[in-house]
Amino acid sequence: MSSSSSASTSALVGELSSRVASSSKQRMYHHQKEAEELETVLPLSESPPLNSSSVPTIHSPSLSLNKHHHHQHDQQFLSREASKIQVLFAIIFFIVTSISSLFFSKYLMDIGEYTFPFPLTMTWFHLLVALICILCTYSLNRTFCFSFLPDFEFKIETAIQIMPVSLLYVGMVTFNNLCLDYSDIHVYHTARSISICFTALFTFVLLGEQISKRIIFACFIIAIGYFMAGIKETQLSKINLVGFAFGLVSSCFMALYSIYLKKIMSSTQKNHWIILIYNTIGAILFLFPICVMTGEFEKASAVPFLFEPKFLIVLIGTGLIAFVVNISNFVLISRTSPLSTSVIVTLKSVIESVLSISLHSSDGHHQFFTAYNVASTIFTLLGSYLFTLFKLQDERKRNEESLLE
Repeated sequence: MSSSSSASTSALVGELSSRVASSSKQRMYHHQKEAEELETVLPLSESPPLNSSSVPTIHSPSLSLNKHHHHQHDQQFLSREASKIQVLFAIIFFIVTSISSLFFSKYLMDIGEYTFPFPLTMTWFHLLVALICILCTYSLNRTFCFSFLPDFEFKIETAIQIMPVSLLYVGMVTFNNLCLDYSDIHVYHTARSISICFTALFTFVLLGEQISKRIIFACFIIAIGYFMAGIKETQLSKINLVGFAFGLVSSCFMALYSIYLKKIMSSTQKNHWIILIYNTIGAILFLFPICVMTGEFEKASAVPFLFEPKFLIVLIGTGLIAFVVNISNFVLISRTSPLSTSVIVTLKSVIESVLSISLHSSDGHHQFFTAYNVASTIFTLLGSYLFTLFKLQDERKRNEESLLE
């Protein structure tokens, strides 16, 4: 009896044990399925390993969602901070390289130890340095620093198509350096500002686009600043009058270049960098005969310090900086909006004007801040900023009207 009861008891215990084990396995199976479903919905939540010796622990969906949201917030914060650093770097990179290129070129032509008053030859040499740099970046354009640059290309058909733009590019860089050689940096800056007025004029004459009254008002402000600086400078010497005239011509070429560059980009589907390659090669070919015919190349080749290491370092250095300015332009445009770019260019112009007025010497006398200098700078900078602001507002209004239609 006892043995049978014991057997029945043991059998009952065994049956209960098997049921408990089966029930436990079923519960573990259901827990595991729920955990897998939660892991599918919330892949960032972490579930502890399931085994037969431990009770499975399941994270609540709300806790997992909170962790997921915190993780996303941290990633967005780090992304914003990294973006701010990149924008700040782009701004500093552009301002430093642009100002350095301007002052080093002026130093090389008529301020420094080695006076090299040959703007055409210097421009041609800088273009040659730029072409060498472009060929070097071709092998580096897949690395981190140059990954935004496209591959090098040169096709005869495209070169012929872009030739008018290349000729305008030659005129722009040539008369820019002539203006810089015959006048100070302050007049050079105001001469570049007046190109906005020519851009508006040529856009109306050549393209037939209507110009709003406030755009004309902004151009009028720029013109006042430019002619205030020009009248003051031409009172000093006839050389500054020549520089003033070169500034007007360079502004015309700059305005025409920007208009035809936009047209050629839309027709050839090429970006600024590819067109820069064609312009550089075309400018080297077009500018060399001009340097020879004017006799400037022969005079530049005869200077006694031509092969001195220090002079070559300065000459090559100015060419390298001029090339880096092109890269800084691409970086700035890719990291900022058009209005932000205009504000940054305006800030750079302010720094250039202040440094020019403070440090540049003319005829042995330092130029200090005068009412004419300050007023002309304010007019040109304010007009340039208003022009860009009004232009962007008009374009935004036209886009909104086209969407409503």
